Amino acid sequence: MIRVNNDICPCSNEEMLVRAAIAGDEIARHAIITKYTGLVRYIVSQRERDHQLVEDVVQDVFLSAFRRLESYQGNAKFGTWLWRIASNTVSNHVRRQKRRKSQSLSDLEGGYEPEANDAPETEAIRAEEIALAKAKVAYGLESLDERYREVIVARHFEDLSYEQIAELIDSPIGTVRSRLSKARVNLKQALEEVA
Repeated sequence: MIRVNNDICPCSNEEMLVRAAIAGDEIARHAIITKYTGLVRYIVSQRERDHQLVEDVVQDVFLSAFRRLESYQGNAKFGTWLWRIASNTVSNHVRRQKRRKSQSLSDLEGGYEPEANDAPETEAIRAEEIALAKAKVAYGLESLDERYREVIVARHFEDLSYEQIAELIDSPIGTVRSRLSKARVNLKQALEEVA
């Protein structure tokens, strides 16, 4: 149940939750934070390793999202919209950190002139691409219904056989095949949303 301006709404869908949060309902805002903190923390931690800074950036993501909440139009899932804010916020944070480090190095050394043999930043760029891809997959998995998520994780991340998955979920192999097929379709759609 969601409380909207002291009224109880019997629905629990995302749209109503967002509407309630836009209306200033603190319980709805808290529900959004509770639901999406894991995803946001994962996205941020892929680019920032310092635990305290991760928590600071996660907090910044939600502050930014709540400031922009009225701009959410519902064209994409709320998680996708929030994922973009998190990705942009952590990118801005990393850029600021690099600027600060480079300025303090310049102050200490009187400026830095790159040498011809300096290694290109391709490794850093590649690492960012991998982190972004992992965050997208994490988001995609998070958007799946639990019964689909458990079979796709079991098959593709834990490398379990169909028989092992059937035993795990206490269902026939045909159900495993059917759920995996549906999970792959749903995951593909979720990943296309954040592409």
